Amino acid sequence: MPDMILNKITVKNEREQNQKLSDFMCEGSEDWSFDFNNILPVPEELLGIQAISDSKGQHYYNIDDLDAANDDAIMIPTGMSPHLARTFSFPTTEWIEENKIDEFTIRRYKRDFGSAYWYDWCSKYWGTKWNSRLESYSLEDEKVVWEISTAWSPPFPLIPMFFDIVEKFEGEAVWEHATPNGDDIQNFVINSHELAAELANLHRIQYEKMMEEFEK
Repeated sequence: MPDMILNKITVKNEREQNQKLSDFMCEGSEDWSFDFNNILPVPEELLGIQAISDSKGQHYYNIDDLDAANDDAIMIPTGMSPHLARTFSFPTTEWIEENKIDEFTIRRYKRDFGSAYWYDWCSKYWGTKWNSRLESYSLEDEKVVWEISTAWSPPFPLIPMFFDIVEKFEGEAVWEHATPNGDDIQNFVINSHELAAELANLHRIQYEKMMEEFEK
């Protein structure tokens, strides 16, 4: 499991405006969540795409195709039931060869979306592989506060975008996050769009270097 980073987002504004902001951020959810898709949505075409690597490189497939296949398509580790193996969704080499997404489509995904499947896309454009997990939410007369957890890192690319959204609602935002550093916890405060944009750009540079190393 990844280290989870605690983020605290505070927006100061009139209650009516903060209610509208809350409605915007949780649209499509059942609770007062902080849904990253309402800042920058994952491309729908990538949502069902998974990837697997072998000696020949990285291959992409659609999880719905694997779910529809029989048990012969699933690698079943010794002692694991077929049902549990399906939960982890490890396709066989033979199934991948017959059902992988063609190279033309993968090149189109990378051209149009910047990545070929949801995990890479989220890591690149959200700065974290999953959507946020809501820990708490409160709406008061002059402020609204979300506490959310994110995997491995704060969502640095999204923070300046969120500041832009808050500005449209005529509010002021502060984004705090607590990051593990060995046995300690380091607390950081992002209180301006300028700082948020600087950190987002730093994430972009680091991500590009990481991918360059991965592809060598």
